[in-house]
Amino acid sequence: MYINRKIHWRHKLVIVLSLLIFLSITGCSPNKQAHKTTLFALDTVIEITAYGEQAPRALEQASAEIKRLEALFDAHQKTSEISQLNQQAGLAPVKLSPETFAVLAQAQLYAQQSNGAFDPTIKPLVDLWAIGKGQETVPSAAAIRQSLSLVNFKRLQLDATTQTAFLLDKNMGVDLGGIAKNYILLQVRSLLAQQQVKHALINGGGDIYTLGQNPQGQPWTIGVQHPRNSQAIIAKVRLESWDQVATSGDYQRYFLVDNQRYHHIFDLKTGYPTNSLSSATLFAKFPAPTFPSSLCLILGKSATLEFIAQHYPHVQALLVDSQQQVTSTAALTAQMTISKPN
Repeated sequence: MYINRKIHWRHKLVIVLSLLIFLSITGCSPNKQAHKTTLFALDTVIEITAYGEQAPRALEQASAEIKRLEALFDAHQKTSEISQLNQQAGLAPVKLSPETFAVLAQAQLYAQQSNGAFDPTIKPLVDLWAIGKGQETVPSAAAIRQSLSLVNFKRLQLDATTQTAFLLDKNMGVDLGGIAKNYILLQVRSLLAQQQVKHALINGGGDIYTLGQNPQGQPWTIGVQHPRNSQAIIAKVRLESWDQVATSGDYQRYFLVDNQRYHHIFDLKTGYPTNSLSSATLFAKFPAPTFPSSLCLILGKSATLEFIAQHYPHVQALLVDSQQQVTSTAALTAQMTISKPN
């Protein structure tokens, strides 16, 4: 058996996107000087670029807010509220902050809308595969079945009156990796706006949030990475109508065994990584709600388009299948340029 442990992290997408974006904003006037901060949080590199006199202070506050919220949501930090919830599984409800409760409630909504395709109680399966932790191997079928038996969003009780959450069964666990970053980056966007920042770009490993147009008064332009070529883009999109972009792909964290790709997004019907789409990118306009882009890889192309039509008709999608063929929703097609897949 040949094993190639090739773990790709989301920040590889940042390089391509940032290059395209900053090519469009060179030559800014001094009063629109770029101020930038970069930090590692939520298992990815987060870059925030803001313009104007208010930018330096706003960036300091944004960095502090990211760390504060990460400390609440990160299941890998022993003192986080999510870790406390997991430690009390099957024992007692846990009192939560308003932010943590809001994210869990949103996760439950996605789970209900998708009939469990998305499930915040996925931690036992995530821990079993341990992708990105080193020494990756394919678990046994029995171990996968055991982990799947502990994944059930209906066994996570939320009480809005007491702001508590309770995992009903021992060994259950919540992992908010599918949605925590988007929630946090949206809070950062709101914070920058409150600080009177007029132009900003937030890039969290390929999840993009913009504020206003770029300093030259033009819409921001982004590139979507080719799923099988980290140095190429598969599409370029002009953000005339959207300021939220979220991408998930099977190339972001994975390992290979006998040329079979095992990545970090799981089909909860089987317990194995999904295999119908290579990547999915969603576009929306703040403050309209969207949903986790990883759900597209779980649902597949046809079911994703049906899900959007039923629950999020304002969201536009760019889907790349396992053969690197691109499908996009109608409004998006008019504002993008597709590069021929290699």
